[in-house]
Amino acid sequence: MSFRIQQFFLMLALLVLGIGFRDFPIYGVQILLTVLSVNLTQAFWIYKLNLKQVGFENSLITSMGLSLLLRSEHFWVHPLIGFLAISSKFLIRIREKHIFNPAMLGVVLGIYIFPNTWCSSGQWGHGLFLTLLLFGFGLWVSFKARMFVMSFSFLLVYCGLLLFRVLHYGYSLSVFFHSLQNGALILFSFFMITDPKTCPNNTVAKLFHSFLVACLGYILGFHFFIPNSLIIALFLLCFLVPLWDLLWDSHQ
Repeated sequence: MSFRIQQFFLMLALLVLGIGFRDFPIYGVQILLTVLSVNLTQAFWIYKLNLKQVGFENSLITSMGLSLLLRSEHFWVHPLIGFLAISSKFLIRIREKHIFNPAMLGVVLGIYIFPNTWCSSGQWGHGLFLTLLLFGFGLWVSFKARMFVMSFSFLLVYCGLLLFRVLHYGYSLSVFFHSLQNGALILFSFFMITDPKTCPNNTVAKLFHSFLVACLGYILGFHFFIPNSLIIALFLLCFLVPLWDLLWDSHQ
């Protein structure tokens, strides 16, 4: 079984756990429609562009990402966003590389364009056991994808900024440790920012990019009070990835 298929089943397990133990506000019909829409869209573009080496592993993962993160009062929103997110992989490309992580783009479209749709980042709560479970899953995924350096560099910078904020305002350290027990932060660190298809190619560029995402996410969240600030930061900075590839690849 390939690593991507293993990741799909891992994310499916997280979704089942969330529905069973955290009462995720998503219906089975929404999940089914999302999986169907995402993979039918993938099949359409594979046929349309006559692609031979493209499979369905990434589209399966995207369907789980949207099901884990996105919530809507309407059944049609998830499949439509899935269609748009997957289509972006094939239509919006620079140097043979797509710009947007589909799940990230789907969340941004959902919260800013579609009615009664939101990103349920607080659904995981702040329980220590669940955070450790997500951390362990995420660590395995990033290690298998050889992206653990980017995950830990992002967490180091972002947690450092959180600690600075706590010390600067004289808060108790328990506030800092409470902020670390955040399932949404772990999911972002290990499942979204580390997407190998949309992050820079060069290792140094990966570190620099994760540094920028952490800083911008912190500024948007704690100075401009923008919800889902890390996802918004990743969306804004993804436009610079082709530049990082051009600059660093040209020096290799």
